[in-house]
Amino acid sequence: MTRGNSLPERPWSATVRLRDLPEEKLDRLFRALGPETGDVAGKSTVALEREPGGVLLQVRADTSSALRASLNAYLKWVIMVDAVESLAETVATGAASPKP
Repeated sequence: MTRGNSLPERPWSATVRLRDLPEEKLDRLFRALGPETGDVAGKSTVALEREPGGVLLQVRADTSSALRASLNAYLKWVIMVDAVESLAETVATGAASPKP
């Protein structure tokens, strides 16, 4: 995984902190998104780091459009990981039956 302090300098950057997550959820999120870090199509670079109780997502990009695209992708992945986790918990507890 690319660490934030080793990201190449680029003119556009953003930092997102996801805080106050349960440790179990944090582990799954980090494992799911970690392999996706690094260079993104040569236009942006993404780093993901663990922090106490949270995750730090850093994006650096050559253009504002590349920054927006990378942020959108990673934030949608965060939402998707949470949705899949919630669905898996629901099915595992039998709280809802899958539709035929």
